[in-house]
Parts: sequence; C-alpha cells; structure tokens
Amino acid sequence: MKKIFTFLALLFVAMTTVTSAYAADTDADGVILGFDNYRPGGNSFRWKFDIDFTKQKFVAVVNVNSCRKGEPDENIASIGTDIKNDLSELEDGGNIHIYYTLNSKTLKCFYLSGANEIGSWRYTLEKENVTGDVTIELSRQFGLRINGEQVFNPSQLELLLKHSNLQFGSMEGTHRSRATYTKTRVSDTSFEAVDATSNTAKAKLLYKGTYSRYDAAKVLYRPTSFTEAELTLSQLAIDGKVLGDVVVSGVAYRCYESRGDDSPGKIDLTLENGKGKIVNLGEKGTELALTEGQEIEVPSVDAKFYGGRLEGEVKFRIGSDELVYDHSVADPAKNTYTSALATSFSGSDKEYEGKTLVVNNYGDGFADIAINNIEFASLAGQDLGNLVIKGVPYSYNATGEQVFACENVEAILENCPTDLMKNFSGVKLEGKISGNDTYFVVEGKALSDMPVKLVFGKEMAAFTTYTAKQSVRHSSFLDEEDAATLSVRPAGEGKYAICLTNIADESYLTFTADATTHTNGEVTYAAEKVEVPMMSLGWIGENAYISIKEAKSEGNRFYGVFTVDLGGYGAQGYTSYIYTVTFGEEFTGINAVNGATEATPMEYYTVSGTRANALQKGVNIVRMSDGKTVKVVKK
Repeated sequence: MKKIFTFLALLFVAMTTVTSAYAADTDADGVILGFDNYRPGGNSFRWKFDIDFTKQKFVAVVNVNSCRKGEPDENIASIGTDIKNDLSELEDGGNIHIYYTLNSKTLKCFYLSGANEIGSWRYTLEKENVTGDVTIELSRQFGLRINGEQVFNPSQLELLLKHSNLQFGSMEGTHRSRATYTKTRVSDTSFEAVDATSNTAKAKLLYKGTYSRYDAAKVLYRPTSFTEAELTLSQLAIDGKVLGDVVVSGVAYRCYESRGDDSPGKIDLTLENGKGKIVNLGEKGTELALTEGQEIEVPSVDAKFYGGRLEGEVKFRIGSDELVYDHSVADPAKNTYTSALATSFSGSDKEYEGKTLVVNNYGDGFADIAINNIEFASLAGQDLGNLVIKGVPYSYNATGEQVFACENVEAILENCPTDLMKNFSGVKLEGKISGNDTYFVVEGKALSDMPVKLVFGKEMAAFTTYTAKQSVRHSSFLDEEDAATLSVRPAGEGKYAICLTNIADESYLTFTADATTHTNGEVTYAAEKVEVPMMSLGWIGENAYISIKEAKSEGNRFYGVFTVDLGGYGAQGYTSYIYTVTFGEEFTGINAVNGATEATPMEYYTVSGTRANALQKGVNIVRMSDGKTVKVVKK
C-alpha cells in the first residue's frame, strides 16, 4: 500500500505545473529540497527554500543525459527571487537561468538583475562539451560555480545573494526541462582558504614630501573570511632601496553589482585605524631600524577591485612618519614645448633654436622635466643627450601660470656619450609654463665643480588682470561669479595669452589667441578650438578646446564670450561637456564707434540738446573733430 501511495504522489508531482516545497528533511549533505532523482519530464516545477549565505550554500546535481534530442535550450535550472520570469519582479533581486542543448552539449548561463529605476543588466557565459552530471553551486564566497568552475563571481550576484528566500526550478523560456535532478541541497559551509590574487600596476609612495614611483608594483589580495581580507604591498622601495612587504590584515570588503551588461562587479576595501606588519625587510627597512615582522599602524585603506584591477590608497606609519601608497595611478600627462635653448659652460655661450622641453605631469604637484639634445659650444656642439630632473614640485599662481622650483637636486644626462658629463650636481631649477609659452632656467655644476647654465624659452610679459562678473553655462546649469578674474598678456607675433578661471573643475585654462590692435587702442581677439592641457583630477592627459565667439579689451575693460569643450567630447555629440563662458559686460566706446578715423570727440550733448562735459549714462550725441556727430550709449 505504501509503495502505491508513493507512486501516486510522484505521478501527481510530475503532472503538476508548479511544485512548491519547503523542505525540512535533512541528510548528511544538508537540507533536502524537492525530490531526489526527480524527472519533471518537460513540466514546470518550482521549489522554494530558505538560505543564509553567511553559513550555507546551495548545491544541485543535475544529470543532463535525459534531456531530449532536437530540443534546444531546455531550461534545466533557474535560481532566483522570481524564476517564472526572465527578469525578477523585485527591483533589488535577480534570477539565474541555465539552459542546455543535448545535440550540441552546450550549457548557457545567464544572470539578470531586477528591473529598477536605472534599468536592468545581464551577464552571460557559455560552456561547451557538457554531459552527464552537472553540479550547480551558489555561495557567498564563490558566486555561481558549475562543476567547480566559477561562472559569475559574488560581486556580480550581490543583489541575489543578499536574499534569504529563493526559488529553484524550471519555469522560464520555451522548453521545459527533461533532465534528472539527482539531488538538491542547502548545505552548511565555512570559509575556504584560497590563494592570494596578484595585481600589478603603476603606483607611487609618498614619504617625507617625496614620491617614489613604480612602473610595475605588485599587491596581493587574499580574502580571509566572508567579510575580511588581507592586502600585501609587495617589496616597496624608497629612493630605489627596498623597504619590504607591508602586510595589512582585517581589511573589510563588500561586494556589489556594477551596472551594465557583463559588468565584472566591484569589491570595496576599507579599513580605519587598523594594524599591519613589515616582513621581508630590505636595505631601506634596515636603514630605518625596522625589525622583521614589526607591527605598524595603518590609519586607513580605501581601495576597490573592479574587473580584476585593484586601485586605491593605503596609509601606514613608520614611527611618526605617515606614508601614502597609491596603487594603479594614471600615466603622467606628457606635454612637449619647442623653443630656443641658451647654454653656458666652460666660458662659452650659445643659443640653439628648435630645442624641445618635455613635462611629464603626474597631477599630484610633481613633474619630471626633460630638456632634449643638450649642446655646449665649448664641446663642439656635441649632442650630450637629454637632461632629466625628476620629481620637480610645482604650483599655480594667481594668473594660472604653472610655476616650478627646486634646489640642490641631481640632474642626469640620459644617453650621454661620456660618463664624465652624465651627472649635474647642486642643480637649481626655476620654471614657468603659461599656455604654450615656457621659460626655464637650470643652473648647476658639471665635472664636479664647473658652473653650467641652461635657459629654455623667453621671459614672458606680465599679465593684465581684469575683474568682472562671469557666467558659466552648460546644459541647464548656470554658475555666476560677481568678481571673477581673467588675465591677458602679450605672447609675441600678434598673439595674446588669455587665462580663464573656474571653468568646471579647472581652476585655470590658459590658451593663445590671435589679436588685432586697432588705431583706437581697442584689441580684439580670435581663436578656434585651441588645445589646452587639463590639470584637474580625472582629466590629466586630456585637453580642453577653446573657441572665442567674441572678445575685446580697451583700457580697464574686457568683454568676451568663449566656448570650452572639455576633452573634445562636445564635438562628438556629448553637449553636456560644452561650457559657454561670458566675462564682463558688453561695451561701446567712442573709439569703437569711430575707430576707422583719427577723429576725436569735441563736444557732448544729451538727447534733449543740453551740453555736457563728458559722457552721461544713457544716450549721448557726440560732435567729433571731423565735423560728424555720432550717437553713443553709456551703460
């Protein structure tokens, strides 16, 4: 009788479109879901279950050999918050859908987030040559694994893994499952020890006001629990000498989904007032009197993993000194300038045309300076290579000029044909960059004690600074400043340098404009898509493109309307990157009205005919020296 009852129960299950099961039975493998060796035979089924991903994982063993030949994409498994739908009905939920085609032995895996206010996204992966038992495992530590291989990582599935009430079955798509469900369990799990993940990138270390820079710094990341990880900054060096490995433990990590199809997901790494240690000491560690395994303070960790790439900052202390390590830094912005170079050495002076100066700007207040193809008249004009001075500090003055200064540093002649001239000692550098203009003076000693001097470029004229109201408009945004500044200086050959201030995140944008000086003293300016290097965080290495719609100056007045295209993206159709800048108020001067002649104003009258000693506010009638009368409006 019991056998008959069991058979009828199974038959009923097989014929039911949806089967819900809140399993309470357990065995050695965990909580039993549904029925072992269950064959739905092409019918829909759904088993609901509770799970705590901090302690448990989901495991299903599905044999695909019983799937039907000629039937593509059987929905052999779905796991999610609402598996009857492609997308979950929960905005903060998600669904995994897995399909199998027996003929091609192909397994297709999809994850779809819930449809929320920012849309939905999906991840996809296809596995080939799949037969027999397929083990599907969903866990906090490894995300989705099939036959032990990761398909989607935990960061990608964060919206799903935060739920404790989920569903498993086959309800979505055109073709129902004919696979055999050998067993399905919610099993207890603990954190599994894993090897560290290595990430190599450009990095820098700030120590006592000076940066050490690395082209290939290595950081090791190793989770130690479901919530914490260990970071190892491998073989850090200061001044070319190895400090050692800095190991930071107890770093909290948090996974979360990144928006967008096939996004890799993201992991945030944070720590405040933590501890670390220094191991594998090198020469610098010994110099600083450190001991192997010495504990150090770690004020903060602020980093993230995205797409297998680590970036972020670690602060740690050695004694009273705080060091700041920055991983995955951008390449410096490389700007090249061409000008004359005057050199002085061993009693001989000479100026060479067409030399180049290269500035590698790291965007952190330091730059590497190189003056290429150094020559001295006393050495028969031999090319001595490129003079390089690294780590030169810079700042910006009130007119947007980039000012460089350092003293008692070393300069190296790279590719110098003689070792005797390779090193310059006691070097002093002072330099200035304004738009496309440069002026650098380098003084030091060569051959131990012989004075040497290099002057690149020409001294620049002083800026004239105007103060007026400025409006900056982009898209629907308007920023107004009552007392903004704009600076102008002659740049030679009928050109002027113009410095705009406070455009987006750019404090200064200096560009060169063509200028026409009229006989009346008014100057008009013209420019079309002039490239200007950007210096604010996130824009290093890119250019703004500046055009003048209208600009003029006379005496202490300046009026201009400028278009600024950040990164050139506006020209590509992204109009939100285009800024319209209006500086000052439009003016009409007497000379502007009559600029084509040398006539001068002789008499002033109001519109009522009353004579005045000077221009009055409003409309004026002015009698000129050539007998003509003109109408002038004074605002």
